[in-house]
Amino acid sequence: MIGWSFGIYRQINGGDSPATFDSKTGVILAYWDTELRGLDWIETLVARGEALCLGGNGYPVVFTAPIEHLRPVLCGELPCLKPHSRTKVNLEELDRCTPVEWALIRIFDLS
Repeated sequence: MIGWSFGIYRQINGGDSPATFDSKTGVILAYWDTELRGLDWIETLVARGEALCLGGNGYPVVFTAPIEHLRPVLCGELPCLKPHSRTKVNLEELDRCTPVEWALIRIFDLS
């Protein structure tokens, strides 16, 4: 494996509750590719009870978390950013989210 490709989305249903593995993606909040240890930050959120892992085998693996726990990551330095990665953080859309809105996080293995 050479890393991970992250996509973080709003839910089309408004995000009042945690996403499910099969939730449809809404507007994209961010995407970037990471180095090998790119899952560490989201696994830390899960360990602290601030995100949920919904499963998957890497094609994709899916998580969900409230915006309040994602905002510091998305507004700071993206974790394990792969050099020359295609990267976007949609700050305008992120500002429209409430802190308690649940986002959908889809992560693909880049191997």
